Formats: sequence, C-alpha cells, structure tokens
Amino acid sequence: MTSIWLVLLELYLAAASRPYRARVVAGNPIVPKSCADRNHCESVFPDCLINASLAGPIKKAAEDQVDILVFPEAYGPDDPYSCTKPDTLLPAPGTMLCPDGVAVTSWWAKVACLAKQHRVLVVLGVYDWGACTPGPDPFLHRPFQCFGNLTMFNKAVAFGIDGTLLAVHHKHHLAHSLLPKENISQKRDGLVYNPGPLGVYNDDVCAAWPVPDSTTFMSHFGVKFGMIICHEINFASPVRSMIKEGVRDVIFPTQWGGSYGGYFGGTQSGFAVAHQVNLLSANGMNGGSGIWPADPNKPPVQIISTVEWVRALWNEELNPATSVMDGTRLGDQQSALVVRLPETEDEQVRSIRAVDESTGAHVTETTPDDPTPQRFGTLDLESPAAAKLPPVMAPAPVHPLRSKTRLLEASHMPTTELSLPEVHCQLDLHDAGGKGLFLFGTSAGINVVGMFEASCWILSCENLQQAPRMIPDFARIAFWPVTEEDLAACKGAAPLTFTGTPKLEITAPGSNFFLPVGQCQDTSVPTPRPRTEAAGVAHRLMLATQCPLSFGAIRSFSQVEFEDPQCPSGFCPSPTLCNDSSWEWKFGAWCEIVPRNLSDLEVAQLFV
Repeated sequence: MTSIWLVLLELYLAAASRPYRARVVAGNPIVPKSCADRNHCESVFPDCLINASLAGPIKKAAEDQVDILVFPEAYGPDDPYSCTKPDTLLPAPGTMLCPDGVAVTSWWAKVACLAKQHRVLVVLGVYDWGACTPGPDPFLHRPFQCFGNLTMFNKAVAFGIDGTLLAVHHKHHLAHSLLPKENISQKRDGLVYNPGPLGVYNDDVCAAWPVPDSTTFMSHFGVKFGMIICHEINFASPVRSMIKEGVRDVIFPTQWGGSYGGYFGGTQSGFAVAHQVNLLSANGMNGGSGIWPADPNKPPVQIISTVEWVRALWNEELNPATSVMDGTRLGDQQSALVVRLPETEDEQVRSIRAVDESTGAHVTETTPDDPTPQRFGTLDLESPAAAKLPPVMAPAPVHPLRSKTRLLEASHMPTTELSLPEVHCQLDLHDAGGKGLFLFGTSAGINVVGMFEASCWILSCENLQQAPRMIPDFARIAFWPVTEEDLAACKGAAPLTFTGTPKLEITAPGSNFFLPVGQCQDTSVPTPRPRTEAAGVAHRLMLATQCPLSFGAIRSFSQVEFEDPQCPSGFCPSPTLCNDSSWEWKFGAWCEIVPRNLSDLEVAQLFV
C-alpha cells in the first residue's frame, strides 16, 4: 500500500512541476592548507572542507533563489583511504538526516542540515565507504580492494530541503581507456589504422557498483531527476532505465580532464539534445562544465577553463574588471553565456587539483579565513515533456578502430563521400561558403573507451596544429590519433570558417543512437546547438557556423539495455600498467602509461 501512495505522490508532483533554477559548481575545492593535515581528515568529507567549500556556495545559492545546486564528482580528498573509516554507513534514501533540535556528527548529516537551513536541494559527489563488492573488477578481472568488510564507492548523494536523504547513486562504469601505443596512426591501402593499445587506464581508487545503478528522485519542485557520474555518460545504461522511469532531467557530477579548455562541452550538449533531457554538468577538472537544455534552440551556460575571465557570445561582453565568477542566464534571455576561468600562474582562482603528497587533499596557500573561490553556472529551466529512447539494436561488431580520411579545402570539393562497411558519410559544401583546410573522415570500431562507434566528422586543420592536449574529446575517443601525412598537410592552415551551412550526413544501418557534437575554435558550443534530423535513411548534422569551427561530427552507436566495455582482438583484460607481465597490484602507484618520447603525459590519456 505504501508503494502505491508513493507512486501517486510522484504523479502528483510531476503534474505540479514548475520551472526551476539550477546551478552547477565548476572546479575542485580550493581549501586552507590546514585542511590537508591528516589530523583533520576525520571522515571522507571533513568539517574543514564542508566549511570551506560547501557552506558558502549553498548559502549563496539560497540568496540567488537557486532550487538545485550540483557539486562535482569526488569533491572530497583525493585519497579517501587516508581518512578515518566510519562506525556507521550512509543510511538508506528517505532517512531524515537532520531532525530538528538534534546535534549531528556525520558528514552527510552536516551537509543535509546545510541543505535544510538554506532550503536548497544539494547534490554532492564523494568517495564514501560501503560493504565490500563480491566478484572481480569486470574490466581488469582482479579483486577490488577491501579493508575489513568495507570498500570505497564513487557516489552522488542528493539532500532534500527538509533534511532528508533523497537518493544515492553508485558509479558502475569506472573510468578507463585503451591507450594507443603511438601518437601517430598509419595509413595503408586507403585505410587509417589506429595503433594497438599500449595498455589500460583504469580507475583503481574505488570499487564498481555491481550493476548500472538507475537512481532517480523527485524534487520538491516536482521535477524527477536521474543521476550519472562521469564515465557513465558514454554508456546506454543506466540512462535508458532512468528515461523509462520518467526522468527528463539528468544530474552529472564529473572529473573530466584530458582535453583542456572545455572541449568536453560538445559531448555534454550532444547528450542533452540526443536524449532530449536537461543536463546539469558539474566538472571538477578542466574539460568544461555547463547546464544544457534539452532544446538545442535554448542557450546553455557553458563554463570553460581558459586564461580569459568572462566572455559572452552574440557580442554581449561582460566587464572582466568585475571579476565575475557567476555565469547566469535567467528567464527568457536568448543568448548563450560562456564563463571562462583564469589559469595563469599568478592567479589564486584556478580549476586545478593541488595535491599534498601526505594526504591527497586539495591544497592552496590561502589562510583559513580566506573564502574559497567558487565558479558557478546558473540557468532557469523547464523539465522537457518527453525524452528520446531509441529501440534496442542487436549487439555491434567487435573489431579494432579503423578510419578513412580526406584533406579538403572548404572552398572546393562541393560533395565528398567516404565509406566503411558499417558507415557511409557524405559531406555537401555547395552552400557552405567555406574557407580553410580541414580533415573529413569516417571511423568505425571499438573506440578508446571500449564501445563500438561509427562516426562521420570534420576537424579543422588549425585545431590539429594546437598542443595535443587541445584535441577535442570526441576525437580522442572516436578516431585519435591522426597520421603524419595529415599533420604535415595541415601546417600553416587558416581557421575553418563557413558563411553557410555544411551538410554532413551519416548512414549507419547498425546504429540506433546518434549523438551530434560541434564546437567553435574558442571551445564554445555554437548556438543553435548541434542537432541531427532525419534525411531519408540518413541522419544529417545541423550545425550553426557563426564562429570559426573546431569540429563537427555525428557519432552513432548500437544501444542495448546493458553495456560494458568491449575489447578487440582479445586485447582485454591486460596486466597492470605498472608491470605488463604480472597482475601484481600496487595501491597508489603512478605508472608511465604513454611513450617516453611524448613531452606531455596527458597527450594519450583520457581521464573520464
């Protein structure tokens, strides 16, 4: 009987849903150095961190009439194992954590009381203890670490405005990637072959939840939310399950780096548009954060780490001298806002992780009395009426990634086609009015994160001339690295610009999910944001081109109900990166996982 009443209550709240004001926090906590002292690490989320990095943003959110505030993934110490193990574990959702007139001691009760005091729904990413997980790591086939009967999980925790625990999401898809042996691909017989994997980058900090955790909760303003964490954005599960349960708004705490300056924004926008859900992305690292409406015609708030302070699109400039750290789009204003964060060495406000070797806590030289600088993105949203759930497809083929590419001048070659067995791409530049060199390509196979992908894409030559760490995330995942011939031909190329619209179409009969991505050379997502539309049996990318273009792509997948990484040619699982002939595990070891001739260790890493 109780469950019936809960269902009826959810239906009532959903019918009574209202527009809401969302805010995401970008960047990891910057806290007083004293907070890094091991003696202060009384829990996985110590009091000093709550006081320095949570209390202020929650209070400010209340002052700004924010309904829901989202913090990044793993917002506590980097090494939670150095903290005291708890006597009790996080209770079940629905528990009152902050009763009136009762002193509280646990970290979760203290956060719940902040949410209750300021009447702001708070979502926090944190490493936290739980019962040991049976079975081995599904990716590396070795046991998860246990300490007595406890292990660590990567969680997203939602706290209601009445002090209750609304929901706890456990990360199933841990961060991993198949790292290329070399920084250059080889072209043979008209095909580009990506170098075989050197090894596996795998997140060993915590244990994986045994199954995809379809976590949903109903907010006090009548909107039903789902939660995913970081790498889970690359998989159909648990997103499909949440959509089936009525979710139209998705919370996304993440620590996504590996491509600097915000090139992850295109993937975030594409996820929201393809699923027709609102996405609230709070990123602790430098890949970019934002709030992305389901409707591509509605402008987002995008937060990017660069050396500039604040820059708005559509010729609307904000005054950098005001040190604005709050990017806000409220009501019906129809212009996109890009908030850019300082990264110069002499700035204290930085989107970085400064790690003290003894504790792993985030450290800066500020004093305990200094307020922690925070970076916010705020947007008024309405929950979409319906989300998009493609029908399930047959499992995709499993083979190594291969590509076809062609270097083109935007002012020539009006129509060009490229094909692989799983995908056909057509690029029509008749009405594009373009200038500049770019790489046109198609790729198919198991991508860097172990999922089959068939894609059509264009990538500006100017982008390829930048530091390798500026290569967009979609490129790193879908076809990176490129060939020496392409890099040489792109030298000295001018920016890629169009006065009209290039028409990029994909035909992929084995795919059921099409993800549109595109970004400008300055890493902002063009508006209206990229989307796809049916063109007979093909799907066409609709890409605004009012800016010098970095890339545009249609990524396609064969979604099934449950997805786990695939490994081509029997490559996976592999021994550890520290020792390619032994399964010996070394906790906290930092291994060289890219070729020694690369100057930047992050060139070949994908941190998701």
